[in-house]
Amino acid sequence: IARYYDNTEKDTIVLSRKPSITSFYSRHKSVTYPFTTDAGKILDFIAKNKIGYVIIDRFSEETYRYLAPAIKDFHDRFENIVSFNGTIVYKVVK
Repeated sequence: IARYYDNTEKDTIVLSRKPSITSFYSRHKSVTYPFTTDAGKILDFIAKNKIGYVIIDRFSEETYRYLAPAIKDFHDRFENIVSFNGTIVYKVVK
């Protein structure tokens, strides 16, 4: 997301597995997702925290267990912005 910083809203919050690394590279505030398999709770967390972008990384089993299913179940609420080396950045659209 770092190279796309200039194309993102200034106060956007990013949801990722490693918020400190995401914040360092993106210059955006970042938070981690709740560790729940309830996709609705993750979607509520995204709305409550005004998340603008979600990063799905290819390295983490937790990301695929908790976050990826929520995006799959509610795919109409996310827009794939960029994919690289198995990592996907989604923009929250609803």
